[in-house]
Amino acid sequence: MTAAEILQRQDQIVTTLANAIREPWKFVVVNIEIDVIDGDQTENCIVLSYTKKLWRLIQRSEELPHELYDQFAALRDQLAESNDSSWGSCTLVFEKTGRYRFEFSYEPPSRLNGIHDEDSMMAKFDPAAFLNRDT
Repeated sequence: MTAAEILQRQDQIVTTLANAIREPWKFVVVNIEIDVIDGDQTENCIVLSYTKKLWRLIQRSEELPHELYDQFAALRDQLAESNDSSWGSCTLVFEKTGRYRFEFSYEPPSRLNGIHDEDSMMAKFDPAAFLNRDT
């Protein structure tokens, strides 16, 4: 797949999810884990939206539209074509302005392997800091 095709799929994922969230939001965070276990693909996904109240970000849990599970799996397959390996988890953060960032981890997925600590559950995740990181 070309870089343009990957970017197009990423744009489609962001647009679909942005349009699916009905409550006001400033940031949206998706952390999806995908693995193949005993020949079957399995996923675990956390979707959070954040609104700003005074000086605080308020976190709310959201659902990932069903069709986006397929889009994330297709993105994983596309990237595996050029990397010779599949990512285990993907974190996506986007803001109302349209700016977004995808980050992929090629380590074994945490939640699918029974790890449910603060990091894997996105308990103290800072979407603004994630978007503004240099690397």
